[in-house]
Amino acid sequence: MNITKKLYYDDVFLSKCVASIIDIKDNAIITDQTVAFPEGGGQDGDTGVISKLDSGISVVFSDTQKGLGKTLFLENFPTINVNCPVLHICQDDISDFKIGDKIQVEIDINKRAGVTIHHTGLHVLIMLLEKNRPDIYKSIKGCHISASSARVDFKIENKISPEEILQVTEELNGMVNRDIPVVISAHSDEPEARYWICDNVSYPCGGTHLPSLAYLGVPSIKRKSKSKGLQRIMVEFSRNSDILTLYS
Repeated sequence: MNITKKLYYDDVFLSKCVASIIDIKDNAIITDQTVAFPEGGGQDGDTGVISKLDSGISVVFSDTQKGLGKTLFLENFPTINVNCPVLHICQDDISDFKIGDKIQVEIDINKRAGVTIHHTGLHVLIMLLEKNRPDIYKSIKGCHISASSARVDFKIENKISPEEILQVTEELNGMVNRDIPVVISAHSDEPEARYWICDNVSYPCGGTHLPSLAYLGVPSIKRKSKSKGLQRIMVEFSRNSDILTLYS
């Protein structure tokens, strides 16, 4: 089985790395290690450039996906896929790249920064909604996190009110102003099983996150009824340019 070492678990702010190509499948380049985060948990996959060392040859990858690995079952933790290859999906011709080539993988840090902001912010939003609706986390039916926004759908009977949105917005702004830290911790039985921890609240999550809430910026939160019993909450954060200084 080809397994890609996920360097973003060691340092989520690494923007590039040297790697070796271990497999090529159709339009996907698979490397022995990568800084590119694959799509998962509602979070968009990274984009960027793969360059063959000392040749001047490069190709853009427009998505990053997980390949097949091992299905992990842990008590009180969602089922996840670990020990898998990471596929850098390319739209252009990759015939110049061969197994064994030494290459550099470099991600688009502007996209990663936006996704990271909105993933962290969505967790805080859910955490604050839970204060008045203790079971709302269990009612999540889907989410999507991009560089420009995030949304989450809840299967609930009682609509989220404008007053709740206003309260959550004020509380979120307060947490940003207090610069509350965010910690990512690995499960004791599996390093790829991760927890997001903020203000003494923890969620299972292996996505990319900020080190503290000051990087979030100013939130704009909206709600929408999708169908009977299905509520969508959307959030956008003004970009905090300071986040780009975190990437190396």
